[in-house]
Amino acid sequence: MPEVIRRFRDTFHNDHIYEEGDTYPAEGFEADAERVSFLSGRHPEYGVAFLSTEEEKKVTSKKKTSTKK
Repeated sequence: MPEVIRRFRDTFHNDHIYEEGDTYPAEGFEADAERVSFLSGRHPEYGVAFLSTEEEKKVTSKKKTSTKK
């Protein structure tokens, strides 16, 4: 499940506010792959992504472990 990387209000989820570090979607809500893809990419109005994909988490995790000595 994607992780929220920027706070946002999801108009598709009754204006639910997602905080950084939350799992998307919140309990009681559903999200299709298209919505997750939209929120994971660069938002056309705000110029940022709101969700981190599983692939991004793995890359970030590898970078953190490879820099430790």
